[in-house]
Amino acid sequence: MGLPKKILLIDDDEINNFVAEEWVKQSGLEVRLMVMSDAFLALEYLKECAPHDFPDIILCDLSMPGYDGFDFLNQYETLYYLNNVQTQIIMMSATLLDKDQKRLKAFSCITAAMVKNTVQENFRMIKDNYLK
Repeated sequence: MGLPKKILLIDDDEINNFVAEEWVKQSGLEVRLMVMSDAFLALEYLKECAPHDFPDIILCDLSMPGYDGFDFLNQYETLYYLNNVQTQIIMMSATLLDKDQKRLKAFSCITAAMVKNTVQENFRMIKDNYLK
């Protein structure tokens, strides 16, 4: 059995975050989930993160108050991407507008962008596509 995958979830929706934590606990997956409700705090967490603890997957909401998903991506790509190219970043949004999709294409660090469904559907998709 390998080490658990490390997932960083960045979303300001506290209910979704709670449901995500419960779903991971009940799923039986080998996952260590870190939840941050603020993109700026997530960047601070990454700054202090030891290389062996750096997330395998980052799930980030695009639309958040203060530092939004695009602010996070700007900082992440500048500060962390080159040393962590194996980290998969999945951007999430309630609606993925054409203008947002065009802006996302400017970032090399993004693995995927998806429209938020239910937390359970999102994590099933992540399990099927990214936790192999």
